Amino acid sequence: MKWLSVLYDDHCGICSRLRRWLESQSTFVPLRLVPLHSPDLTKRFPGIESFDPGEKLVVVADDGLVWRGDSAWIMLLWALRDGRELALKLSSPALRPMARRIVTLVSNHRLRFSRWLRLQPDLAADAVTCSDGSCGIVRK
Repeated sequence: MKWLSVLYDDHCGICSRLRRWLESQSTFVPLRLVPLHSPDLTKRFPGIESFDPGEKLVVVADDGLVWRGDSAWIMLLWALRDGRELALKLSSPALRPMARRIVTLVSNHRLRFSRWLRLQPDLAADAVTCSDGSCGIVRK
């Protein structure tokens, strides 16, 4: 494995903050951070929509392997020099269910948490607005 592509939601403040944090981390495997709303996303990753990247984190290796949700988070931690030990622990049968619950909770409420923490998405010229759980982009 030469590199991992991390598809992150650039309309999400927490996700955008995570991207910036990942850029500062030392890795065993280089990370390519790809905005989910890139115009060429489906050309770069044919069939990616079947993995529902708008709902869960998706990590794609250069050899075509794909991880989604808690598996993607564990793979992402595994790629980090300071995260590999935690990744191995979280992948154990004893801790995997807890990791899955935490990842699901954060993923399902990431836009709400972003607003609550006042974290801005990468799209500086855009704003994410949500009402009744349905979210959309309002162009400024």
